[in-house]
Amino acid sequence: MNDLVLKTYSYRVKDATSGKRLTVLARAVNTVWNYANEISARSAFRGPVWATRKQLRDLTKGSGKLLGLPSQVVQEVVDEFLIKRKAARRPKLRWRASRGPRRALGWVPFTNQDIAIDGSAVLLRGQQFRLWLHRAVEGRIKSGNFSQDARGRWYCNLVCEVPRSHGRGRDDIGVDLGLKSVAKCSNGIELNRPGFIVTLRRSSAGHSATTANVR
Repeated sequence: MNDLVLKTYSYRVKDATSGKRLTVLARAVNTVWNYANEISARSAFRGPVWATRKQLRDLTKGSGKLLGLPSQVVQEVVDEFLIKRKAARRPKLRWRASRGPRRALGWVPFTNQDIAIDGSAVLLRGQQFRLWLHRAVEGRIKSGNFSQDARGRWYCNLVCEVPRSHGRGRDDIGVDLGLKSVAKCSNGIELNRPGFIVTLRRSSAGHSATTANVR
């Protein structure tokens, strides 16, 4: 049994300056996504084999410096595109627009190699983003992302590996009436006393008669 589980911690980004810098990064992410989308569509037009993971990674290699993105982030975008493409079962997905009425919500993925916790802030390859750290981060960070909601607010989502919590339960015991046995308790004990129901019925009948005489 695996004693480690994945748990996501979500924190809101604190200041507007961080939000502006994340918006710039999100536009760079959209550029990588749209490029992978275009290459995938062209490969499907030329033949039945779509662009592979290795091909897309090779084509986007070195683009991080031009776009201001860590190389691991570029690879994460390519990998997420391939996951979505496989689920959709088509070579071309929706474009991620950075502006306009159909603008995609900001999204910047990262790995545990790119992120670090520094007090109430996170560091993305040296870039500091202050957070409303309402609770401590537990466990080991595996991956995560910065995401934007419809109101333009940014959040940092950290996927961490934490120990599984084993519930202690309660001391209460439930009892169910059985078919072969009189009753069975939630702790496994069965009640098989002979004549238990007959005795219970007689007791109930006697109580009813006594109540009637009193009335």
